[in-house]
Amino acid sequence: MTVSPGKLGEVFKSFLLKQLNNTSIAVSAPIVLAERLTDVTALIVLALFGALSFKYGLSFIYISIIVIIIGILIISSRKVTIPLIELMRKVHFIKKFVHKIHEVYESIYALIGFRSLTLTTLLGIISWFFECIGFYLVIKGFSENITLMNATFIYAFSTLAGAFTMMPGGIGLTEVSLTGLLVNAPRFMAGQQAITKATASASTIIIRLATLWFAVFLGAFVLMMNKKMFDIPEDFDLNQLQTSDKK
Repeated sequence: MTVSPGKLGEVFKSFLLKQLNNTSIAVSAPIVLAERLTDVTALIVLALFGALSFKYGLSFIYISIIVIIIGILIISSRKVTIPLIELMRKVHFIKKFVHKIHEVYESIYALIGFRSLTLTTLLGIISWFFECIGFYLVIKGFSENITLMNATFIYAFSTLAGAFTMMPGGIGLTEVSLTGLLVNAPRFMAGQQAITKATASASTIIIRLATLWFAVFLGAFVLMMNKKMFDIPEDFDLNQLQTSDKK
């Protein structure tokens, strides 16, 4: 479900958890939101060092930081969020779901506490940095000269840009950014040698296959092999999540 718009399809994980141990979807679904938050924060941190060094993309990074901070402040403030949720009772077709929204909020609130958010962001930085290392090794495999810092900035910045499009897996902008930044790197990275479009395109295809599509195919394979364990109906679709949770 990584290739669903904004990764919202990953709420399917909540359905699987519901099938395994009857955990309420309203409780576990916010994990997806928290994961997206820590992913974006980790990518911002990784891209920020390069942006400050190269003086490139700083406006985008600063705007991203402001959006994340505002979002965290709003969600972490009960005085702001609880009244906003209660206002939803005045909307006829939403008021019957307000109790579920409260349940979702309590789960999110627990996940974005300072300690939890700090720990998960650090884990996110480590995991995303390994993907940056993978990108670096792919480029080096083509006998191109690039530093790990340059590769980290290009990969983190491009992935972050793709994430904000809300496109499935950031498809489109991520690939264009990776290829474009590799080709134009000498313009803003001192000492960086030019990389041909052919090599940049090939590197982009390989790293996306290794990081995005490998995970999609692996997840699909494991899911198909374990359908009985998760008790997934043959005609299941994501619209059943709400019905399943009510049951």
